[in-house]
Amino acid sequence: MFLIGATHGFAGTASLMVIVPLTVTTSLYTAAVYLILFGIGTIVAMGTLAYFMGKLATSMKERKVLPRVQAIAGVVSIFVGLLWIGHQAFQ
Repeated sequence: MFLIGATHGFAGTASLMVIVPLTVTTSLYTAAVYLILFGIGTIVAMGTLAYFMGKLATSMKERKVLPRVQAIAGVVSIFVGLLWIGHQAFQ
């Protein structure tokens, strides 16, 4: 799981969040505090979202709704993928 998170961090906006404070301020202390607070905020936000998504999934599973939601999400994903492929093919 760590490698998935690390890869996600390297590929996403995390690298930008390292460069921005160093270009805006000359104080290494201010940049370090910004990065620490950004990291804490990201952890809290992702943890909170995961908690509520887990609660929602558990609730849906108990009501036997989860398989239908998964099926709908799968069909929508396939549809969007086909639209994307079709759009790229005809450009």
